[in-house]
Amino acid sequence: MAAALAVLAAIAATDAICGLTLGKYSRGQDHHQAAALLETVDLVDRTLPMKLRRVLASKDAAHYSPRLISKADGQVLVRQAHALVEAAERL
Repeated sequence: MAAALAVLAAIAATDAICGLTLGKYSRGQDHHQAAALLETVDLVDRTLPMKLRRVLASKDAAHYSPRLISKADGQVLVRQAHALVEAAERL
């Protein structure tokens, strides 16, 4: 459950960052477009697009797979999402 929520938080934080800084956010179903848009933002932490991509790579497993995500993998996803949320909160 934490992994699934981390994915949603990372996506929402990315939308907030892009919306606040660029006046637009990715509206497509392909969340990788959001990562590309995030790369155009002048970010203090230039690793945020990479962090978003790492979270997105686990989206299907976190949301749709019958297999549980390991505790360690879930913790990584939460940390990645937390970095994005913190960046959005600083704006």
